[in-house]
Amino acid sequence: MELWFWAAVTGMGFAGVSNFIFKIAAIKHYDGSRFSFVGGLAMFVVLGVLVLFISENTILNYVLVATGVMAGAFGGLNNIFKVKALQCIDSTIYFPLFKLLSPIIAILLGMIFFAETFTRTEWLGLLLGIFVPLLLLNPGEKGRQNNLPLGLLIILITAFFAAFGSALGKYTVTLLGDVLVTTLLMTTGVLIGSIGAEYVRGGSSKLKKLFHIHEDKTFIFLSVLRSVLITIGAAMILLAYHLGGPLAIVHTINSLYILIPIVFSIIFYNEHWNLQKALAIILSIAALAFFH
Repeated sequence: MELWFWAAVTGMGFAGVSNFIFKIAAIKHYDGSRFSFVGGLAMFVVLGVLVLFISENTILNYVLVATGVMAGAFGGLNNIFKVKALQCIDSTIYFPLFKLLSPIIAILLGMIFFAETFTRTEWLGLLLGIFVPLLLLNPGEKGRQNNLPLGLLIILITAFFAAFGSALGKYTVTLLGDVLVTTLLMTTGVLIGSIGAEYVRGGSSKLKKLFHIHEDKTFIFLSVLRSVLITIGAAMILLAYHLGGPLAIVHTINSLYILIPIVFSIIFYNEHWNLQKALAIILSIAALAFFH
């Protein structure tokens, strides 16, 4: 098994746990912009120190800085919209449809911009990983949702943000050759995305509130914890790209993180489940066998 595969699987695990924290944030009705910003600011400081003392890469150009920051900005916007989506629909609706759309977009981007090709076995794994999660859906879910139409629209938006941000991250780390610096650039982008979204929502007055951190300790703890987990996960995904992992396959593996918040949401929040959903989870895990 190649190292990029294990890096992708490890990144998927961290991403899954961090996204369950987004579910907690949605349940507690936390503001998505502030929740993303507080944790992102903490990780920006930590990564800045690490780059200063550890990284030996001092060669940057405007293009790589821009693409790295843009990758993070898409991630930051994705985080904000994701909290809103989870306030409209259950995890067992959001994550399966996200898992369908985002990898499809990533496959197209990989083939167009990175000239990626796949073996028959890899295609089988991609198709299995993409379509099996649809088993998680059934018509009876509709009545349990707070705002299904809005939730479905946000799924499409976040799927695009995730796939395009992943493509920009692969481009940046491939040319830059430094996972730590690329992670710092993306974290910078997350902060910019959060600030931009806040400004659009309420202008300068709303923006000032973003920097006035007065939330309770639980908010800060969860925000920072989520940011630590997702930063480690993002760094592992970037490492997978750096080691030669294809965009479509690595992104599809990473999108399997949906299994973790779904299982946790069923356990801790009693979200609806059945044998059909259990089968979908098992088959999604089995899809990994076709990627190494």
